[in-house]
Amino acid sequence: MSRAPDPAPPGDDERAITPAAGEWSFSATPDPKAARLAELAKRHPTNPFATEAFAHAQHSLGRRCLLLEVAASDHTIGCLAFTHGRAWLSRRLWIPSLPALPAAAREAFGQGVQQLASDLAVAHLEADTFASPAGSTLAAIGLASRRARVEHVVSLDPQRELDLAHSHRRHVAKAAKQGLRLVRSANPDDVIHLLAATRSSMTRRSLRGESVPEGSEGGVARALLAAGAAELVMVLEGQAPRSVMLALRAAEGAYYHSAGTFPEGMRQGASPFLIAELSAQLAPEGVSTFNLGGASEDAEGLYRFKRGFGGELVSTEAASWMRGPAWLQHLLAGARTVRNAVRRPG
Repeated sequence: MSRAPDPAPPGDDERAITPAAGEWSFSATPDPKAARLAELAKRHPTNPFATEAFAHAQHSLGRRCLLLEVAASDHTIGCLAFTHGRAWLSRRLWIPSLPALPAAAREAFGQGVQQLASDLAVAHLEADTFASPAGSTLAAIGLASRRARVEHVVSLDPQRELDLAHSHRRHVAKAAKQGLRLVRSANPDDVIHLLAATRSSMTRRSLRGESVPEGSEGGVARALLAAGAAELVMVLEGQAPRSVMLALRAAEGAYYHSAGTFPEGMRQGASPFLIAELSAQLAPEGVSTFNLGGASEDAEGLYRFKRGFGGELVSTEAASWMRGPAWLQHLLAGARTVRNAVRRPG
């Protein structure tokens, strides 16, 4: 059973407008109606983090949805945000995909988000740039921690093959010759294959000395699948999974959320085959953009793997910010560092 959403912020029955600098105004709409979510998705058809299905998935995880917008005359720019955590020290505001903002709108958006965090008694704000346009940032509110991100975005065309690196092309041909096949699933029960595959990949990268994330959470993956916000893509040899990906979906876009490959699949070229074969299937379905997600040169193996599909490099800047006195911020940051060290594979 999913947790109940966070309590409603003040003025839940109407749209709250925050006065902002210049001609731009900021608004935060709690629990936006389906029509508003559909309007946002229509404005961002390739962004899976701007869909009604993604909002429903987060709601099932106990997170409250807000529609953040800045507007000037007849021009509106928006994105989704989510609150979670009941106690002040654990209450968070998460923006998964910052929008591209003209310079004149950045101050209004930044001030609005800062005021919203104060109104909701948020202790920690996380502004990510998953599937965000190039140059996206929330620097206007002076966040305490900022980090550069690079995503690898492949343009799909049913009339054109991917510009694969030579090694990827060779591995794709090898996988096809060995009879590997692609299966797409919306069944949450298949998440067990994703978790096993990602554990295998994270362990392998950790042993190479790379910094690795904590891994895919089964509950998140199941929620995304159940809401129709994602699909599982599996490369099988017979009935045995060799490589598995959780791909988020929008009307015209797909996003590499998490993936893993078993040792047998590594030898067979299963992971390049998965992306190449999925791309070939998505293009005729009207998907024009396949975002392979973030990978910087610090993670050399993953960066080289994603570069091998010939996509465009999209640079953005994500950030996080903690409210409260400096001593408390240092205490919370230290606790998070220890927690992550304990959870890190290897």
